[in-house]
Amino acid sequence: MAAAKLPSDPKTPISWKEVVLRAVIPGLLIALAGIIGEWVISSSSSKAENARLVTDLQIQREQAESDLRKNIFSEAVESLIGDRPQQNKIGDHSKRLLKLELLALNFGDSIFLSPIFGEMEKDLQQHMDTVPADAAVALDMIDRLRSLAQRVSISQLSFLAQRGAEIQFQVPLSSDGKRLCNGKTEYKWPNDEYSDLELCRNKEESYYGEDGKLLPICTKDADSTYTTIEDFKDILKTRGSIALKKPGAKKRYVTAVFSEPKPNRASIRVTLSVCQFENISGCNSNDPNTVERTFTLDYFNFPTIDNTRLPNNDRFAVVLTDFPYNISSKSCAPLDIHVVLFPYEYASLRDRPTMSESLQMLQRAQEQ
Repeated sequence: MAAAKLPSDPKTPISWKEVVLRAVIPGLLIALAGIIGEWVISSSSSKAENARLVTDLQIQREQAESDLRKNIFSEAVESLIGDRPQQNKIGDHSKRLLKLELLALNFGDSIFLSPIFGEMEKDLQQHMDTVPADAAVALDMIDRLRSLAQRVSISQLSFLAQRGAEIQFQVPLSSDGKRLCNGKTEYKWPNDEYSDLELCRNKEESYYGEDGKLLPICTKDADSTYTTIEDFKDILKTRGSIALKKPGAKKRYVTAVFSEPKPNRASIRVTLSVCQFENISGCNSNDPNTVERTFTLDYFNFPTIDNTRLPNNDRFAVVLTDFPYNISSKSCAPLDIHVVLFPYEYASLRDRPTMSESLQMLQRAQEQ
């Protein structure tokens, strides 16, 4: 058997090394832990205080900016649409235009400014008629008013196009801006862009042209200038289709009919349809998913505010970026138009989905 270990002698002297290991080092570690803990707490408290100061400064800054915008809004609206005496001086209109600039550049994406723009243009045109001596100045102010509207609408268009999808096309007008260059009272887009194409049909098809005559049968001649109906459908779908870049997004087909151009107002009548592609004749108006809208398009259509809601709550808007006329060097001048499709969350605050639509969107998001 192993011998039992004898107990240590209590009278045996303890070395100084054991004293240091047993008493001094633990005390130093405790003191060091206390110092580090106090530093961590102090540092965290300092960071929290700095964060609170930054937050308070940001809140005060936003409050000051909000108060400034509120004052600008109140004064501009009061001077533009409040009770005021009849203005017979061109300088009064100039002051109103300056206040409208402040209003449009600060609140153009929040309130519906088109009526104010239209009313001011009307007042300036009336001033030109009643005071011929101010006609040149009033005309410059109308150009300034339209340039302001272009600036606001193009800025909104650029913002929405980056977050949605956009189609750009042109409508040919005569040099005086009073007529369409196709010689008709209407211009159909995108079909009339390819009015020079000669269509043909397969033997089993029975397509008729706009003149009511049966289209000729397609041949296999390599020199044939005819285009088949199926090829023409592909052209129209490619040219007029638009879709958002998000899961489950469906392509939509856009058709438009333009008529009644008015150069004095820089406007044109538009009937726009958004649907799923059916055939070369355009959208089916009887389809419940087809959205049609007829309106007068001018520089005062702002897409963030003046847009149309689609069945899935996405929005589309039409923007006129240029209405050229009185161009002597060309027989026809292109009228530039943009159609933008964008998600509902980028529409103005005044137009929000209903509770049922919000629930449907939530359900679709969960499914995706």
